[in-house]
Amino acid sequence: MAHTKLDRQVISEIARLRTICLIHRYLYYVKSEAIISDQAYDVHERKLKKLVADNPTLEYEADNFSYCPTRIVGSSLADDYPRRIEQLAESLLKYHKEDHGKPDASDMPVLPSASIPE
Repeated sequence: MAHTKLDRQVISEIARLRTICLIHRYLYYVKSEAIISDQAYDVHERKLKKLVADNPTLEYEADNFSYCPTRIVGSSLADDYPRRIEQLAESLLKYHKEDHGKPDASDMPVLPSASIPE
C-alpha cells in the first residue's frame, strides 16, 4: 500500500513515541532508575494513544508494534523488551549518569542522542 507523506510522518511519529515509552518503561520497571517524571512519561503515552486512535490503519506499520505500550502493561523482565530498546535505554542511562548527574526532566533528552550499532 502506498502511503502519503503525511502517512509516513504519522508512522514515524508512532514509532518514535513507542520507542520513547518503551525506553522509559524499561528504565522504570527493569532498572528501577526512572529519569523522567511519571507526568512526563504520561504526556508521551497520551500522544501515542491519540495518534493510534486517530490512525488505526497506520499503527501496525510502525516499529515495535508487538511491544506497543498502548497494548501491553509494563514489565520488570528484561526479556519482555526488544534488545534494541534495552540498548537505547542503557545508552540513555549512561549518558545521564556520566554527563548530567541526577535527572531533571526539563533538560533530559527522552531518546539517546547517539546511535547504537546493532
